[in-house]
Amino acid sequence: MIIFERFDANSNASQKRITGPQGHQSASATLTSSARNVLNNKEMSSSRCKMPPNRSPSKIGGSDVAAILDVSKPGWQTKIQLYERILRGTWADETSDLMRLGQDMEEGIRKSYRRIRANELKDFSKDNDAPLKLVRPKKQWADASPDDFFVSYDDGALNFGAEYKCVTRPTNGEWGEEGTDQVPMAYLAQCAFYAWYFNVSRWDLAALLPYRGVVIYRYDRSEELEERIISECEKFWNEHVVPKVPPPPDGSDAFNDFLATRYTPTAEKLPATPEVNQIARAYFAAEKELAEVEKRVATLKQSLIVASDGNGFDGDGWQMTCRKQQRKSTKWKEVSDALGKNVRPELYTESVVKFTTVSDSLVVTLKEKEGA
Repeated sequence: MIIFERFDANSNASQKRITGPQGHQSASATLTSSARNVLNNKEMSSSRCKMPPNRSPSKIGGSDVAAILDVSKPGWQTKIQLYERILRGTWADETSDLMRLGQDMEEGIRKSYRRIRANELKDFSKDNDAPLKLVRPKKQWADASPDDFFVSYDDGALNFGAEYKCVTRPTNGEWGEEGTDQVPMAYLAQCAFYAWYFNVSRWDLAALLPYRGVVIYRYDRSEELEERIISECEKFWNEHVVPKVPPPPDGSDAFNDFLATRYTPTAEKLPATPEVNQIARAYFAAEKELAEVEKRVATLKQSLIVASDGNGFDGDGWQMTCRKQQRKSTKWKEVSDALGKNVRPELYTESVVKFTTVSDSLVVTLKEKEGA
């Protein structure tokens, strides 16, 4: 159970500490000025702060768990990107458009969450000037920066927290009824990590979903899930980060980028071992299977078009729509060349140099020898 107590009798500032079960240690966090402005609003009397404002890029946080569990969404961080970030010790400069959209929408989702939960949140403290000491696990690899957390009005104990997500492309069946924990594992694992990290029994997830608005889900502590998460995080840390051994290939573009920066080919090829020959044979077999599957998919699709006379189908649990459209293809390079070279050739040359980026790539060709 979390216990509240004052711990600095000599300080003029009101300070608080939250202690907890063995295996956790305290670390300071202070409420932000923006949070104080929100809290002074009579309509919402809960206490909030970001902690820490910028978590360490050299540690594993809640948003990293999806990559470690191999449940990341397309375009999300991969294991190799996490590995490189931790060793590099700095955040990547690149931010996707979807990530920027999520960050821009977060404040609106937060306001909606607070409005929906106003009756419940009124029971939480407005004592937002006091630094807090929060229970954190004694794990050198762990760090966290949740979107929101709430402190009890009565005893100052950290009670629960919340994550805010803008979901632009939900998959059918992934998002369940409000108040449940029926959310994609990538998000559920993040909530579970925070609940474990701060040793609280609950973590909310407020998601902005198309056609549904802000829907609030709830994660209640699951020992089984949290044990799996912590086990996989420690395995990743001890097997890859500590010995500086990259995680195995995963077929991602990010891993291709890693290979391009890591290796510089020489003219001499290495003799293949039996194990390597086995990997190569598996590659050629998979390549043939892929070609056959792609042809079969295209053939089945064409068969459905013929069967429907080009009108589509309304099937049992599926549907097919057919529509005709003109295919127009513009050769933009030729247009650019024509305009730039004929109108302002000096500006064209300058722009080509300005907007051309150069990066390493590793060109790999695999083919079976004749007669093999």
